Amino acid sequence: MFESAIKIAIQNIKKEINTVDPFEIVKKLNIDIKYMDVLGRNMSYTIYPLEEPVIIINPEFQSDEKRYYAVAHELGYIYQKTGIFFTATVSAGTDEEIELHAKIFAKYLLINFFKQEHGHPINDLSDLSIYGYPLTDL
Repeated sequence: MFESAIKIAIQNIKKEINTVDPFEIVKKLNIDIKYMDVLGRNMSYTIYPLEEPVIIINPEFQSDEKRYYAVAHELGYIYQKTGIFFTATVSAGTDEEIELHAKIFAKYLLINFFKQEHGHPINDLSDLSIYGYPLTDL
């Protein structure tokens, strides 16, 4: 069920924002990205100062293709918390479910981004590794 909600959300993004580029999405939604040391974390996380999301990315990924996965993954968290992509807010669930849903969101967003950039669908999920999609999530 959550995967179908994600697919609908991504279709809404394409329709309303006219892109599925993770960086263009955050730009058009006025979500700030800050490059700061991410102590004790993987590559990124999202904070909500003044109730507005801010994506924090480890500066070592600033010019690395992994930054696309990081932003797509954080958009998955933002989607779950706010329902920002024009659907009802999704009931988050346990920490493990929230993480899984963020990964699924990132996967479908990057699948669509690949098609937008290359003009054809992916052959398999390993094609997403150019955006830093973890091969362990295949």
